Amino acid sequence: MIVSEAVTRAALLRKESRGAQFREDYPGKDAEWGKHNIVVARGADGAMQVEKRGLTPMPDNLKAVVEEMK
Repeated sequence: MIVSEAVTRAALLRKESRGAQFREDYPGKDAEWGKHNIVVARGADGAMQVEKRGLTPMPDNLKAVVEEMK
């Protein structure tokens, strides 16, 4: 149940459809959301805390692998 709540909270924050998270109210991809991760953690009070964080740059060696797979 905890993981389900975390996934749902992240999906509600992301105002787009991407990968396995499809939203009828936001059916398209938004390039801006592709630059962020949604991080969900349990706070000291036990409540879920949801945060939008910018992606860290991908190392060059991983970029090369991604490009090879295209």
